[in-house]
Amino acid sequence: MNHHCHKFIKGIGLLLWGIVVRSSALTDKTAILAVVILFLALKLSFMSNALWWDSAVYIGMGKYIFSDGDLGLFEDSRPVLLPIALGIMWKTGLDPVMAGKIFVLIVSIAYLVVLYLAAKAVCNRFVGFFAALMLALFPPFIAYSDIIITDILAGFLVLLSFYFVARGKTLSSGIFISLAILAKFTALLFVPLLFILVPFYCKKFKERILFFCIGFAIILLPYFIVNLVVYGNPISPLLNADSLIKSVAGNASCPAGKDFYMNNMLVGSLISVFYLAGIFYMFNKGNFRSNISVLLLSLAPLLYFSFLLHCKDMRYSLVFIPYILVFSAFGLHECCKSISGKNRKRRYILAVALLLLIILQLIVSIKILNKDYGWLNSNDYNHDFYEFLGSEKVTGKVWSSDPFPSAFHDIKIDEKIYYPVFDEEKINLLLAKIDDGIQFVFVNACEIPCIQPESSCEWNKKAMIGDIKSRFYIYKQATINGCDYMVLKWKEGKY
Repeated sequence: MNHHCHKFIKGIGLLLWGIVVRSSALTDKTAILAVVILFLALKLSFMSNALWWDSAVYIGMGKYIFSDGDLGLFEDSRPVLLPIALGIMWKTGLDPVMAGKIFVLIVSIAYLVVLYLAAKAVCNRFVGFFAALMLALFPPFIAYSDIIITDILAGFLVLLSFYFVARGKTLSSGIFISLAILAKFTALLFVPLLFILVPFYCKKFKERILFFCIGFAIILLPYFIVNLVVYGNPISPLLNADSLIKSVAGNASCPAGKDFYMNNMLVGSLISVFYLAGIFYMFNKGNFRSNISVLLLSLAPLLYFSFLLHCKDMRYSLVFIPYILVFSAFGLHECCKSISGKNRKRRYILAVALLLLIILQLIVSIKILNKDYGWLNSNDYNHDFYEFLGSEKVTGKVWSSDPFPSAFHDIKIDEKIYYPVFDEEKINLLLAKIDDGIQFVFVNACEIPCIQPESSCEWNKKAMIGDIKSRFYIYKQATINGCDYMVLKWKEGKY
């Protein structure tokens, strides 16, 4: 083990020597391979065992879409790109849980590759390598790179859109930013930013803007038309998502400090201390066009997520962190150039210093992963609890307080107890719907929180569960991680 670590560090040292001392001799393949190998080595030590709530929802939506509504579940406030991808996997016979994790991991690797290529295109090879390497060592990126959520997928698609703008291919850019929106609605923030950047990279910018709009419309126009037909409003899912976030965010126990992202990025990615140096050199060096574009893509989302969104989570930063890393790597590069000049000896010293920076970042990342993300390895939602559904014939309706039954098995959740929000109005609606057409009711006592806990909702929730118990019998129950799980079945013997 020590022998392999020594060889790996030696390899990174030689790579740095190639970048700092003889950058012209370094190949893209070597740089990308080093970044990907380091990332995978870390990822294999921090694989997630749990299936997240959001992941279960996306899997259920995928089944719903590709079974014409006969299986799974659907939430009209969610973007549809990831569910469609998962649904295709399921339809082809793959296990959507395992295939989904592999899919997100592959997208994460592609994210690193495109970041290297984009940063190299707008800056240079040094910046591309360090930006990609620091993303590969960024603790949230490592932690979430096999979780079936939309943040990495959306970030990857936004980056692809920027990459194609930088290359003057605005039709492709419009297509990829629209796909990013279908992955995560907050990707809409990048549309005006990319629109502004078109004249920076394209000579015939009026024509290029037209192509950008065409690419944008190719994907989103059909989506809006479907929404108009189904919901009567082309942007209904976006409005529903916004309403749901406002209803739930105030009741969520999440960080809300304005300095949340800045503090965590300074600790989680040491290279970000050179961000201000990047701004300084931007006004004192050439290639102002590329520098201002990266500054815009990094600063605007950082301010938006820091000051305009109530609930903060480091996984949200995965959409905009690449641009902060690119600009920080640019600042680092200019500092190295200023220090070394043409002095070969100084370049060797800088190569050693950069190697030490990478080793220090590696140590910091591992400590943060162990301290802040160790819970990812816990199996919060026990697949074994739902195992009986594999042999149970489900012919009636299924109610559930969480989305997991339809993720683990091919059944339809007819009533989502938790959705869109759980309050007294929802309780009254559920009580009015209880009839003998219901075969199973899945209850996880920890996952039906009242959005207004100070109201009488909590009391009415207990009364509702008591009413359900009086009409159903407890088919199965367990306590998992301190939460009471119950499966209730209709008493009358109909099923």
